[in-house]
Amino acid sequence: MKKEVWITAGVILIILIGSWLIFRTKSCSDDFCFEQAARNCDEAKFDLQDENGGVTYYEIQGEEDGNCLLYIKIIKMNGISEENARLFKDADMLCAIPESEFSKMTINEMIDNLDYCHGRLKEAIYEITLKNLYGLVTRDLGNVLKQINNVL
Repeated sequence: MKKEVWITAGVILIILIGSWLIFRTKSCSDDFCFEQAARNCDEAKFDLQDENGGVTYYEIQGEEDGNCLLYIKIIKMNGISEENARLFKDADMLCAIPESEFSKMTINEMIDNLDYCHGRLKEAIYEITLKNLYGLVTRDLGNVLKQINNVL
């Protein structure tokens, strides 16, 4: 009886270890590896470091209803104002991108295409974009008013 229990436990352990090895998420060390996983919507994760030392975490979570699920989280931001850093602190988003489109994307295109995403990171990106746009409009509006005054 004890022998059967040990054999059963051994078989279960082998199945669990095998499943873990087969189905675990692949850790990529470069963007090429991550983009290759994206071609087939294979589960993978990657920490992308930018030129300022900021880090963004990307994770392909697999396929659902013809979409590839991509999770993006800001881990570390450098070279931005304290106000903007607060907006991005712990910000993340989940994107459900059609597989046909996702398979062709580079890692930089993945964060640029916000149409398929939702979450605090998307909101923070939009908020920063609107602030910058407002600043450009008001700065240019001042120049336009000066030109009008010079003509009058």
